[in-house]
Amino acid sequence: MTNRHDELTAADDGLHTPTLPLEPMWTETYYFGFDLPERSLSLAIYPFFRRNLGIWSLQFHLWDHTAFEPWAIPYSKFLWHLPLAPDADLTDFDQAGLRYKTLEPLQRYLVGYRDGDRIDMELEFDGIDDPFTGWTQVDTHNQATGKGHFDQDCRVTGDLVLNGERIRIDTFGHRDRSWYNRPDMGPRRSVSISFGVSEREQFLVMQPRMVGTDAAPEDGVGGYLMRDGVRAEIRKLTRRVTERIQTRPVAIEIEAVDSLGRTLEATGRAANALAFNTSPPIFAWFSQYNWSTPGGSMVGEDQETYAYSEIGPLFRDAR
Repeated sequence: MTNRHDELTAADDGLHTPTLPLEPMWTETYYFGFDLPERSLSLAIYPFFRRNLGIWSLQFHLWDHTAFEPWAIPYSKFLWHLPLAPDADLTDFDQAGLRYKTLEPLQRYLVGYRDGDRIDMELEFDGIDDPFTGWTQVDTHNQATGKGHFDQDCRVTGDLVLNGERIRIDTFGHRDRSWYNRPDMGPRRSVSISFGVSEREQFLVMQPRMVGTDAAPEDGVGGYLMRDGVRAEIRKLTRRVTERIQTRPVAIEIEAVDSLGRTLEATGRAANALAFNTSPPIFAWFSQYNWSTPGGSMVGEDQETYAYSEIGPLFRDAR
């Protein structure tokens, strides 16, 4: 496991040793996703690994513009409490139809999935740049103590057979990893994450909302802007949802400034949406977004997550 927040090694492709060996809620995640704009099709694979309990969960969702409910989208599977072997290795993992294999450390990955005749997928995720370990979910100063998070924009290629139809995938995607204590009970932070990817630039912006505190919306913003081959952390951020339909955000404006003083202005409109129960205490809207910036167009997502204490007021206000 890496000992410096700004330094990852090949070991970070594997499971991390829990720094709280008796804490059952120590959690590691391993997210892969893509957005295919020509079909308004999106993928989210979001397994949880709870090594101290010896279990993991499988979440695999494919959705498009036709539906947002998990039971109505093209494909959805959510399994909890799958057995995790003590020697499980995420650099070559194959269980419950899901396969992860590291082809090149911190750079290239095989991601496969099969579920009978319904779906057969084999994709390669190739990092556009190095993983970003800056402040997005876990304070980078804590990564030296055994907690961590990183993000990486990727080129995604391969084939997906869905209900007998072969779909060629050649698009942009994203992956991330987190490892820290995530209790299912207790206060949870709500957060909005937006990202966009193109050949010339990439961005990821994050704005947390801490339920039950007086934290201002601008407190703890994070993310990055990659432009002209130079990446810098986000220092200021304004994210405005200008239109909603039944609580889900369908139009967004973003203004951000990075540590180099460069500005990002992006407006986006949702091409689809997924009602996503990412974990027991968290609900989210995951939406594919087509972003427009002064430099051109980008494909990406907006992920608006809510602690459960916010969900009731959210839907009551919508009614």
